[in-house]
This record gives sequence, structure tokens and C-alpha cells, in this order.
Amino acid sequence: MLDKLDVPTPLTSVRLTALVNDLSPADLSTLQDMLARSADQLKARKEVFEAVVTKTYGADAIAAYAQKGDDSGTVRLRASNTLDIKADRSKTVVWDQPGLLAYLNSLKPEDAKHLGSFKVSVGEAKYKAAMPDVKKKLEALRTVKVGDTKFTFVSRELEEEAA
Repeated sequence: MLDKLDVPTPLTSVRLTALVNDLSPADLSTLQDMLARSADQLKARKEVFEAVVTKTYGADAIAAYAQKGDDSGTVRLRASNTLDIKADRSKTVVWDQPGLLAYLNSLKPEDAKHLGSFKVSVGEAKYKAAMPDVKKKLEALRTVKVGDTKFTFVSRELEEEAA
């Protein structure tokens, strides 16, 4: 049944309409379950693959980063006579907030402004619980970016049994 989704991309309006007309809600539910199982299987396979690659090339990558004098970015390793492997490592920097603030406050204002950046936000739970007059003022300062809608087919029978 998954082959029904094997259509050329980009998906045109005509092809989409044909799929909509061809697939019943039961078909869509079955496809969703099949895709979830396939995704789980693919995730497990990728985990094994990544473990094998890391075991094979991890030490060489660590040495290449050390030789580069960096702990992140991209390094290239020789995998064979015909293949190289590119290792990409991202990094996340976490600053000691109180310490950084104290240090920036000890600098001249123009130096602190040059080095530091600040983000101010209001937590969603606090926004929702705010007094109406405060909430109204905050609303003018707030932009909500909505993500994609995710659909999940749920069996009514199973929901009724659980209730």
C-alpha cells in the first residue's frame, strides 16, 4: 500500500487530487501506521549505522579536530583510496549567565554593548495568567509563529474503550 505514495515530486495539484480521491480514511490510517513503523525501523538502522561509523572513524576525527586546533566544524578523513569521509561537528555554547552579566556590567557601557546581546521574553504560562490589562499591553508586543499542523488518525473504538 505504501507504493500509492510513490508519486513523482514535486506533487502537483492533479496528482494530489487523484490521491485524495483514491485513498479512504481507513487507507490513510493504515498508511500512517505503516509510515510510523517504517520510520521507527529507519531510525533504528540509522542508529546502528552511526554507531559503526563512529566506532570506525571517531578516534581519527578527534585527532583531526585536535590537529586543526578546534573542537567543532568540518574535518576530512581518508576512508579508502577512493573515498574520504567528512566529519561535521556542531557546538552549543552555554554561558554562565550571572557571571557574564557581572562581567559585562563591570565594563564601559559601549564595550559591554559591543560584546553582549540580550533577549527578553515572557513565558507562555505567565502570559496566559497575566492580568487582563497587562495581557493586553503584552499582546501588542507578541508575535506567534505557528508551526505545521500534524494529523494523526485515531480509532474511535480504541478511544471509547479507553474512556
